[in-house]
Amino acid sequence: MLYITLWKEDDIMAEELPSYKTELISIENLEKDYYEIKIKKPNDMNWVAGQYMRLGLPTKEITEKKKLRALSFASLPEDDVILLGTRTGKEISNFKQNLLTVQPGEEVEVKGPLGQFTLPEDGNQTLVFFLLVG
Repeated sequence: MLYITLWKEDDIMAEELPSYKTELISIENLEKDYYEIKIKKPNDMNWVAGQYMRLGLPTKEITEKKKLRALSFASLPEDDVILLGTRTGKEISNFKQNLLTVQPGEEVEVKGPLGQFTLPEDGNQTLVFFLLVG
């Protein structure tokens, strides 16, 4: 399958991007403005570490220009659920306000996976990681 990703005004447009209708399992407030989101994993969806997905809320009215949000996978492809994490920040966006009202069993839309921030498949390359704290 061929995925074409184009950058335009800080938004990602994708052609032939897999889309899945699934359901929310839970949203849990873990710490202050940090939330853990669990979504039922579609049977034929797969990704590799370092990729992300786009989340849509078809049962909600999103008033912002961006109707989908990019969120990184926090779960393994072998897991039965998609685990995501997100912060709301001081000013909660319309999308995240709506996300926090989604009830278990309610439909959500998952698009992806996207991204190439992954380890090389051949394993013959030297990798260097930097961690900067400031």
